[in-house]
Amino acid sequence: HPASRLALKVFENWTTGRALRRYVDSLDPVADDEEITAQVSNVLFADAYFSHAVYLVTFARQAAIPAIGRVLYRGGNGDIATKPRQRNNDTIIFFTEFYRRGYKSEHGKAAIHRMEEIHSRFLIDEDLKRYTMATVMLEPDRLAKQFGVDPFSDVDRQGRWNFWRGLAREMGFELPADTREGFLQWMTEYEAAHYANTPDGEGCFEGLVQDWLRWYPPHLPRREWLARQSLAGLLDPPLRAAMGAEDPPAWVQAQINLVARTYLGSTQLRVFRKNRSLVNYFGRDRANPRNLESVGHTPMQARERAGRQPD
Repeated sequence: HPASRLALKVFENWTTGRALRRYVDSLDPVADDEEITAQVSNVLFADAYFSHAVYLVTFARQAAIPAIGRVLYRGGNGDIATKPRQRNNDTIIFFTEFYRRGYKSEHGKAAIHRMEEIHSRFLIDEDLKRYTMATVMLEPDRLAKQFGVDPFSDVDRQGRWNFWRGLAREMGFELPADTREGFLQWMTEYEAAHYANTPDGEGCFEGLVQDWLRWYPPHLPRREWLARQSLAGLLDPPLRAAMGAEDPPAWVQAQINLVARTYLGSTQLRVFRKNRSLVNYFGRDRANPRNLESVGHTPMQARERAGRQPD
């Protein structure tokens, strides 16, 4: 019967976290690193709220390094200060395309080239690139550990390590360690040596708070205060100090802990579409978010030329 076949087709497009975890753990973390990363980062954990939270913490870690904070904030002229939501959406779109395209295909290399084209406009040395890569690669696991939950497996951790290491090589630099554990140690030592509270870092945090407000309804009392406190509650103490953020009240922190632990702990029980992608949420304001030539930072001169174009 046509209706039955349609229902079966719809049902076949859905899976559970448990089933997807079994599939991922059946793969080879070396040969299948691209598939593992795509399934874990762009399907299993492709809930917009969770992914956005991880991204904002990742961004805060970068802004806590003064040399990166200066590049990001640019005296209040950086995109994180002037249009934080679009700026962050665009970066997440890039991540989703890395997950979808991989780094070995021509399409994947084109995405990496486009990202490098944007980065070439700023003075970013090799160690800053390495630290930025560390935040992207390792923050999901660090944040989960911060809340006492581990929703990942050894296979997907190793697969994601191989993926990001391969992507770094395509970007033209080597990581400072041969193992994931060694890279994590390098990262934490780098933070201990370089984290500092600066006006640039605090300015970036303000932009992150403004973007985090997207999850708080406009009519909610004390909306901005709640957004600021909950975002601060996602940061560990050294990062919170670098951002100039106050410790949230105990009841706010308890709520954050409960939500995080419940979400991460229920990974295998959740049901979702097999073909879902973060681009469906973060790219919805763009006509063609997968055209990366139109996504990301635009130099001021190009913006001015675009502004002079007739309607």
